[in-house]
Amino acid sequence: MKKIRSEHDLMAEQLAIALQNAGFDTELICETEITDEHALNKDLCISFGGNNTFLKTAMHVKDANRTSIYGIRSIPSKETCGMCEAVVEYGNYES
Repeated sequence: MKKIRSEHDLMAEQLAIALQNAGFDTELICETEITDEHALNKDLCISFGGNNTFLKTAMHVKDANRTSIYGIRSIPSKETCGMCEAVVEYGNYES
């Protein structure tokens, strides 16, 4: 399980860096540390994990008319994930 978490963290960091390089204001927050303030006045929150991470992120988005949530399933072999739009396969990107 530790290897999966390392790959998950690496992919989350690479996603944040890619978004920053594309000119997006980006903040990487662990699911256990997210608060309502993190989602306040944001255009987009990206949930990187699975269904539980998506639901925890959605719980903090108070203005669904302003803030969209995009779910990325980071560990495809772990679960089927009906709430996440994209799937990351390590080394490849598939949507």
